[in-house]
Amino acid sequence: KGLFGWTIEETPAGLMQLPVGLHETVEMTTSPFAFCALFLTGCSVVNNLDAMIRPQQVVLPVFLAVLKILVSPVLMHAFVPLLSPNLSPEDKALFSDFALLYGSIPTSSAPVVFAAIYKIGEDVAGAAVIL
Repeated sequence: KGLFGWTIEETPAGLMQLPVGLHETVEMTTSPFAFCALFLTGCSVVNNLDAMIRPQQVVLPVFLAVLKILVSPVLMHAFVPLLSPNLSPEDKALFSDFALLYGSIPTSSAPVVFAAIYKIGEDVAGAAVIL
């Protein structure tokens, strides 16, 4: 139960959570973060669309996106059995499937939020998150 163990309650489903009033307050104050982070990412990318009108400037981002979406997960799926020869075949299949799924998960918007806070390369962070 940790540091705030006296505040944690068990739900009827057997899950641990904060007391009802405190849980709802924490949930209400933290729920807009995902929306705001995605909105900030979209704004940082849209503000730089005028710089990406020429075809020469679009080739590299499209190439990197294809690498992230297609090539990276497939390579991760292929390398897991090679890097773990002592695992059983079931574990190799399980970890290979996990690597494939993990490789295709998009990046968090947190770098864009930190770039906006510290005024460092918001456009670069937005493009990196999209990729």
